[in-house]
Amino acid sequence: MSNIKFDIQGIGKLIKDYSLSVPPYQREYKWEEIHIRELITDIHNSISTSDKEYFLGTVVLSEKQNTKELEIVDGQQRITTIVIFLSAVRDFFYDKHEQKKGNSFKEKFISNYNTRSDENVSKLKLGLTDRAFFQEYIIDKDETSKGSKESHKRIIKAKEIAKEQVNKLAKLSNDGFNVIHDWVEFMEEKLKVVSITVPNDSNAYTIFETLNDRGLELAQIDLLKNHLYSRAGEKLDNVQNYWTSMTSKVESTTQNESIILTYIRHHWSSQYGLTREQNKELYTAIKSKHKTSSTTLSYVKTLDEDTSLYLAILNHNDPYWNGFNSVVKQYIETLNFFPIDQYRPLLLAILKKFSNKNEIEKTFKLVVSWMARNLITGKLGGGTLEKTYSEKATPVQQ
Repeated sequence: MSNIKFDIQGIGKLIKDYSLSVPPYQREYKWEEIHIRELITDIHNSISTSDKEYFLGTVVLSEKQNTKELEIVDGQQRITTIVIFLSAVRDFFYDKHEQKKGNSFKEKFISNYNTRSDENVSKLKLGLTDRAFFQEYIIDKDETSKGSKESHKRIIKAKEIAKEQVNKLAKLSNDGFNVIHDWVEFMEEKLKVVSITVPNDSNAYTIFETLNDRGLELAQIDLLKNHLYSRAGEKLDNVQNYWTSMTSKVESTTQNESIILTYIRHHWSSQYGLTREQNKELYTAIKSKHKTSSTTLSYVKTLDEDTSLYLAILNHNDPYWNGFNSVVKQYIETLNFFPIDQYRPLLLAILKKFSNKNEIEKTFKLVVSWMARNLITGKLGGGTLEKTYSEKATPVQQ
């Protein structure tokens, strides 16, 4: 990994000096109110005690070929939150009819006006889910939009909290401006990040994975994704496309992104036996199995292809069941009525292997019977039940 650049700088300076973008396949804005208020409290405490700096962690960036733009591989949530805060500062000065000050903050941290295209070009572009809304709501200052996704609502909430804090700061000084300037200068110079900039995506994913293996807390789904990307090599574009397709299908159907990790675990368990999420067991298993670009591409492609089967298992009204006897829909509805999901690896294996609809109907009937009997007798605990179903799923596909 040559030409890796390390720098320690204020996160505001990073935002000011570069055009930044979140790759389309990255997850959406995730910070909740508690995360934003914790950051504001930390900044307040650091400024109040005249701390020389506050360390905000590491960000991993990837250079984009033939552009001056950097892609954010790790650090999206922190950078986005600071940009939202700075946009609230811009809005405050505009509302106070301080046009020059507002323009100064806008040009430094938020956007630049492109006369040719007649638009504000954001210094930060978010991923596929949030990009258009972020441009509209934060960059173009159109706060009439309510957003269509949960991440949009989080962006709206972040802006509300930022405006609330800026207004509080304005009341702390006679002219209403000095304390706000103190906060912006702190963000620009003293709210430090270690930025690691690498020449390509693969290097960025490797750095990202290494950092998180050494103790930084991260959702297992992101570790999985970044490991697969780091092993994709020249097939990276295809791997990214299959992964994005898979996650988009799950999120658009279930409105619950936590199902993505559950699906991956059940998919893996249906092939290799019970694999749990705890202690990164699933991540470790997939990491040990897929180390080359070919196996990685094949795995993610299969994962994407099988998504529709898993989503059908979650919903008896899914169009997939239209060609089946109506009793099959009843079986699926009954299974989803139970507050358990241990049977899903077996059902997924059956749908992948069996083409005869009558055979599928028979097996589903047996699964419903087993589930009902076990709930009544309570002889098998959840762990044993999941292990049993996963072990039965594996030979079905062989």
